Amino acid sequence: MWLGLIGVLLAPMAHATDGDGDGCVDEFAGNGACVSVTATVDPTATVGALSQVRSGASVGPETAIGSGVTIGERSTLAGRDDHLSNPVSIGNDVVIGRTVTLGPDHVLGAGTILSRSVTSGSDLTTGTDAFVGYASQLGSNVTLGNSAVVGSLVTVGDHTGIGNLAVVGRNVTISSAAIPSQGSQINGIVGPDVSVGADVEIQSGARIRKRTAILDGATVESTARVGRDVRIGAGSTVRGAVRAEAIIGAGATVGDGARVARGAEVCDGATVPDSGLVVEFYPVEGCLPEVSCKAILDAGRSDGSGVYAIDPDGAGGNAEFDVYCEMDFDGGGWTNVGYNVNVNRTYLTGTWSATSVGNPVEPTDGLQRAINPEMMGIAYTQMAFYIDDPQWTDASRSYTGWWKGAHPSSTYQITSNACQLLERTDPGQWNGQLVYFAGDGANDNGCSGGGSVLGGHTCDDGGGGVTTNNAWPTNGSDALWGYNCISSYSPTGAYKGSPIGNLGEHSYWVR
Repeated sequence: MWLGLIGVLLAPMAHATDGDGDGCVDEFAGNGACVSVTATVDPTATVGALSQVRSGASVGPETAIGSGVTIGERSTLAGRDDHLSNPVSIGNDVVIGRTVTLGPDHVLGAGTILSRSVTSGSDLTTGTDAFVGYASQLGSNVTLGNSAVVGSLVTVGDHTGIGNLAVVGRNVTISSAAIPSQGSQINGIVGPDVSVGADVEIQSGARIRKRTAILDGATVESTARVGRDVRIGAGSTVRGAVRAEAIIGAGATVGDGARVARGAEVCDGATVPDSGLVVEFYPVEGCLPEVSCKAILDAGRSDGSGVYAIDPDGAGGNAEFDVYCEMDFDGGGWTNVGYNVNVNRTYLTGTWSATSVGNPVEPTDGLQRAINPEMMGIAYTQMAFYIDDPQWTDASRSYTGWWKGAHPSSTYQITSNACQLLERTDPGQWNGQLVYFAGDGANDNGCSGGGSVLGGHTCDDGGGGVTTNNAWPTNGSDALWGYNCISSYSPTGAYKGSPIGNLGEHSYWVR
């Protein structure tokens, strides 16, 4: 909001004159400063000796600009009003590049350099000789220590602290924290293209090479050396050396002097002892699969959308099995539990039991597949559908794209026999309503389900709608869930007609 107020807060300097025609306001000539006649300086601001406020720049109220400061073209310093400790200060010999935008309450130490196009939220504080590269984005309540270096195109989230002598390379992303105590603290050297979660601590002396991902709550201690393309899981601690492409599981610890070889994996919660060596896995028998696609994503073990092994009930229960994980849509972490691709959508055929996976796990042309997430132990609170149905007689009724559960409760059940509204995820999609319904197995005529109602509409395909009945059968029977369907209503509430033919894809996902 402060950006919207800048035009109000910064009134042009009254009676600004340039009697000698040098382009600088005469008022500041006595101390050798040059404030451009096209700049805007609030009357409550001060400009130190030999400083420059260049053309189009704006300096807000209660800003004290030190000596030898350069404020580049079209830069904006918001300043502050009604603060207990005015004025906000810009130290001596600071350089602020052109088109920089600083929120209120910035305090910049002597010798700070902000390259052009840097932006920050409120409460940016720097020590002496800090440096911020081109086009970096600094959130609110960010602190940069003495001689800290932040490279170009870096994103620094809210409540982040970057300590004295710390280095953050080009294109690094540091996540925002919701509260100050969860802000990441960066005191070591972080290479380019690294992603850092919230509540991460990187201690002074630590070295992290490019493209590494450090998840929320991890600690990289001063003795750590981390290679490129490493994944450091949430809540883990690294004290030793981790070579390129290794994976450190969530809650794991790599001891002081320990070495994790290139491409090796330390399993979730495991502790590699001091001076230990991990060649392939630790423990050596290997890591247990995660319980779902969402757990894979959260543990930093995702390689993008594809086939993964999961074991929802853990060691000693049912055997692990493969699923297809969608890791791109809506942040990823979706487990495929059913699909029907260019197959008759009236009934799914087969003899899969509730604890088997049946057909290939990736949606495949000419095949259909179904598993029951509850019976398989896959925990979830959301569901989504991918629909590509080209067979409507009216082309405007195309549903191609993702649709996500929009139930008012936090849990959206794929086994529910109540109507559940789906929301479109792409503004280009058809803007009517889709509703999802899973029957109770007692009906044989589609998704009648005893007349469940949503928004005045009976959730009943009535012989039409986008229908995939009996999608989670037990040994081919109707007894488990019965029928499920997706039915459509126009923006005015009118029911839409039936599809023709059996082409298209419908896939079901939970997270």
